[in-house]
Formats: sequence, C-alpha cells, structure tokens
Amino acid sequence: RSVQFSPSIRNRLGTFATYSAGYSLSQQTTTAVGSLSDSATHGLALGIGSGAEFSTVGWGLNFNRQKIDYQQRDDVETQSLSGRLSVRLQPRLTANGTVGYDKNNYATTSGATQGNFWTLGMDWRPSDLTSISADRGHRYYGPTSRLSISHQTRTTSTTISYSDSVT
Repeated sequence: RSVQFSPSIRNRLGTFATYSAGYSLSQQTTTAVGSLSDSATHGLALGIGSGAEFSTVGWGLNFNRQKIDYQQRDDVETQSLSGRLSVRLQPRLTANGTVGYDKNNYATTSGATQGNFWTLGMDWRPSDLTSISADRGHRYYGPTSRLSISHQTRTTSTTISYSDSVT
C-alpha cells in the first residue's frame, strides 16, 4: 500500500527569475510479516532559475534532499546541489552544462557515496513539436549519458529516452 502527499509552489520574480519549492511525503506499507520495505519518505526540492530577461544565457540552482525512514533497517539519505548554465547558440539549438555535488549515506560495495558531478549537453528543437536532448557527464561512481527524443501532436505526446550510468 502506498500513500503520497506532495504540495509545491512555483512563481516568478518579475522577469529576472522563476523559483519552485516542493515537499513530498510518502508512506509504503506491506502486509508481509517482517518486511524490510515498510518506510516513510520525506523529500524536499528547491530551485531557482533564469527568467524571461535571460534569452541567450540561462542559469539555474537546485537543491534536492530525500530521507527514507525504514522500519526494519537503516535509514537512507540523499542530497544533491547543482548549478546549470545554458547558452542559446541558434534559435533552436542550446548548449548546456551542469556541475554539482552529491552526498548520500546508502550502503555500497565501492564505499563511495558522495562526490562532484558534471554534465555537458545539447538541446535541439528541429520543429515546434519535436525536441532532442543529449548529454554526457561524470558522477562520483562513473560516467553517465542520456538521450531523449520527444514529439507532440494535437492529441498525443511521445517520448523515447535512454540513459546509461554505472549501477
């Protein structure tokens, strides 16, 4: 059984920036005796990014934190802080980069649970209805890559995505 509550706000600071803040609470329970998955998850997401006055160069800052309180095992906490910069190269082509830091306390065989990360990518909109986004990067646990293709019609929306990272 699962129950979730997720209020959020989003607004503008004039034409300078947009901001968002959200909290989520979810409760997972099972009927199995001695289940290790019964938990409560608390999440916080904060963000601020460039507004309409930044038409060529955009920016953003994000903070995410999640804590999973398990009833029968150790709790798990994850945190991420990141900054993003984008530059419009042409009306339909944008280059972007992200840098940040992850800090986590989950169990791992490598021992590494925190460190810097970065990505470099491109966003292309060949038409008003189609977008293609790709990036490559590196996190503390290894290389990452992502590709996403989206297309919309008047009545449908289709997205195909691929991501690759060390697991």
